[in-house]
Amino acid sequence: MRIAVSLAVAMVWPGRAPGDKLERRPQNMVVHHLAIGDNPVVGPHHAPVTIDFFLTLQHRYDLPLYKNTLELARRHPRRVRIVYRFSSKSGRTPPAEAALEAFAQGRFLPFMNELAKAPKSRLPHRIEQLKAVCERAGIDFASIEEAWATGRHLAVLERNSAYLQQRHANHPPSLLLNGAKPTLQRSRTRTPLPVSDLEALYDQSYAAARRMLDDGVPLEHIYAMSLRDLDAARQPPRIRVGAVDGVAVPQRRNTLVEAPLVRVRNLGPGHEFGPRDARVVMRFYCSFASTRCAFLKHKIDELSARFPHRLRVSFHHMFPAEIDRDTTRALLLIHKASLCADRQGAFWRFYDAAYRVLHEHRRRTVPIPEQIRAILALLELDPERYQRCMSRPGSDEMVMERVRAGRKAGVVHTPTVVVGGRIYPGSKSLPELTQLVEHELMPGLLEQFTPTALE
Repeated sequence: MRIAVSLAVAMVWPGRAPGDKLERRPQNMVVHHLAIGDNPVVGPHHAPVTIDFFLTLQHRYDLPLYKNTLELARRHPRRVRIVYRFSSKSGRTPPAEAALEAFAQGRFLPFMNELAKAPKSRLPHRIEQLKAVCERAGIDFASIEEAWATGRHLAVLERNSAYLQQRHANHPPSLLLNGAKPTLQRSRTRTPLPVSDLEALYDQSYAAARRMLDDGVPLEHIYAMSLRDLDAARQPPRIRVGAVDGVAVPQRRNTLVEAPLVRVRNLGPGHEFGPRDARVVMRFYCSFASTRCAFLKHKIDELSARFPHRLRVSFHHMFPAEIDRDTTRALLLIHKASLCADRQGAFWRFYDAAYRVLHEHRRRTVPIPEQIRAILALLELDPERYQRCMSRPGSDEMVMERVRAGRKAGVVHTPTVVVGGRIYPGSKSLPELTQLVEHELMPGLLEQFTPTALE
C-alpha cells in the first residue's frame, strides 16, 4: 500500500520565455508500506542513499530534524530513502508507539506533520494533546489506546534500540547514512543538523554509492554492502579486564590487554542453551557463589534476548584461582547439586534459582547447605534420585574434572567469558558483551567478496 503526498516543485516548461512566471506542478513522494522491520519508510524501496533516523519523540530536536530530513527527501525523491526507527530510552514511549500505530493505519506522515506544527516543535506528552493531534491527522485514537494497552509495538521499539547500539550510533535523535555516522562536526552539538549539512552528507554518501554502482553492485544491494564494508573495517574489540574474584579491583581495572587464545580445542563439557545453529557461542566460566558471576548472568540473559537466533550460551563450572579448603568444599557441594539437578533435566532451573537465592542480598548470612535446600524447594525434584546422585562415590570428581578442563584451556579467574576462541577475564558490561558478539557476526573474508544473495 502506498500513500501519495503532494509536493510542489518549480519547473521550467519547454518553450517558456525566460521572463515568464514559473509555474508549480505537484510531485508525488511515496511512503512505502513495505516496511523495513515494521518501520515507516519514506522514499523508494531501493535507493542509493538510505538514512536510518533514530528518534524517540521525547527529545526537543526530534521534530526539527524530522522536518530537515523530510526536506532532503523532497529534494532527492528518487535517491534518498529514510527509515524512521523509533526507539525507547526506558520502557514505554507512548508518542513513538502512537507514531507506529499511525503508520499501521497509513497515516504516518499526516501524524508527524501535525506534530511538527506544534509551537517551537514542542512535543505533546499528555494523552489529551496526542488525541487532538490524532483527530487532526484522521487517525483512530481508540486503536492507539489499544496499542498502548497491549504493547503491540514494544518489540519494534526494542529492536530499533538494539540496532542503534549495534551500529554504534549516537543517542537519539541521530542519523546513519548507509550505515555510517555523519562526518560533519558542529560547534553546538545539541542542535539538529540543518538541511545544508544534510545535503553535504548526502553528497558524500551518494558519491560512495555511485562508485559501488560503477563496480557492478546492484542498486538493491547498496545498503547491505555498505553495512558489510563498515563491519569488515572494524578493528577487533578491545575489552578492558574486568574485576575478578579474589583479586583487588585496582590491580586489574582500566587494563587493556590482548585477549589470549584458548590453548586447547576441548574446553570441557558445558550446559548450553540457545539455537544449535547459532553463529556465535559464548562460554562463561563461573561459580554459583560469586556475586560478580550473578551480575554477569543477568547481562548474558539480556544479551540472549538481544540475539535470540544468533547466540548460543554455554555455562562452565569454575572456581576462583585461590580459595581455601573450606570454600572449595562449599563450592563443590553447590556445583555438585547443580549436576544432580541436571540429571533430572533441571539444570537451567537450578541455575536461575541459585543466583536468585544466593544473591538476594549482598551479605550472604545463610549457610550454603540451607541455601541449597531453598533452591531445591523451588525445583520440585525427585528427592530420592537427588540424594542417590549426591551420595554417589566420585561425585565430587565430576565437578573437579570440569574445573580442571577450564584451567587447562587457560581460564583462571571467575568470571571469565570465552568468545571466538579468545579469553576475556573479569566482569563485563552489556555493551562490552554486545561488542564481542557483533565482532563475531562480522562478515568473513570470503563473504566480503561475494555480494550475491544479500537480501
